[in-house]
Amino acid sequence: MIVASGARDDGFTLYVKGERLIYEKKSLLSASPDVITSSDRLPTGSVEVAYEFTREVQGGDRGRLYIDGRLVGERKLAASSLWGSAGIDIGQNFPSPVSQAYQAPFKFTGVIEKVQIELQ
Repeated sequence: MIVASGARDDGFTLYVKGERLIYEKKSLLSASPDVITSSDRLPTGSVEVAYEFTREVQGGDRGRLYIDGRLVGERKLAASSLWGSAGIDIGQNFPSPVSQAYQAPFKFTGVIEKVQIELQ
């Protein structure tokens, strides 16, 4: 778990599983979650990962995943809410996991040097 906000029914999570970077967004407004999985495996050692959300004028928000500045996943998003219904968790998702792909607290076992959230 890198960062998460929300709980089982509404929220987002950015995590690593099976050596892949994964973003998942759940919304009470959508029947199924939006999931983006990186096309590349995460390399070992120090890595910079990023998630980018873009609100598109013609509708259909877009999410993108990056590893070391390289685009590795992209998807049109159905769920329209950007934030979850709870605070932000760094390094674990507790007490209620956003995703069914893991169980709480799903602690990150590496080192997270920095989490930066930019709103533009």
